[in-house]
Formats: sequence, C-alpha cells, structure tokens
Amino acid sequence: MLDLSATSQVMGHIVKVLFILVIIWSAIKIMDYLDIWLLRKSHFPKESSLYGLFTKYHLLKNIAKLFIFILAIALLLLSFDSVREIGKGMLVSAGVASALLALSAQKLVSILFPDFN
Repeated sequence: MLDLSATSQVMGHIVKVLFILVIIWSAIKIMDYLDIWLLRKSHFPKESSLYGLFTKYHLLKNIAKLFIFILAIALLLLSFDSVREIGKGMLVSAGVASALLALSAQKLVSILFPDFN
C-alpha cells in the first residue's frame, strides 16, 4: 500500500511557498504598473509640481518594496517548522525597526508631505 502522507505534506509546503511568492510578486508588480501608468498619464515637465509628486511616490514605492521583501522572507520562514522562530524574530525586529524608522523620519515625512503638519 502507498503511504502518501509524507508526499502530501511536502506538496502542502510547496503550495504554501508558491502562494506566498505569487502574492508578493503580484504586489510588487502592481506597484510597478502603477508607476508606469502614472508616467504614461502625466506628461509633465520637471519644473511642475506633479513631477515632485511622482518623485515622492517613487521614494515611497521603494520603501514599500523593502517592507514587502522583508515580509516575504519572514512569511516564508514562518511556513517551515524548523525555522519558525527565525521568522518570528524577523517580524518582531522589522516591527521595532519600522517604529524607529518612523520616529527618525519625521522630518523627511514633513518635507515630503508638507500639508500634514
């Protein structure tokens, strides 16, 4: 008789990892397509205020990609029992780092978004 429990467990892990990778890849591609869409829709000179808005969006997009990448690595590590503690540690340290980054970047945010002062 065939014992397929080990095979189904491995396939479950493969499907879980592929699902995480597809979701992360899709989120990054959506941000890239939004970038391309903004460039095509707006034909603005470098002196206009829309160019500054696009520059701000580009900076925020790169920061979001970094957080998505860290989240992807943590989720992939959380999906395996042997390295689950490393994934938890990454999520906790990413939370602490983002709080520290938010506190230290208040001046940058006030420059990027002067209307929120």
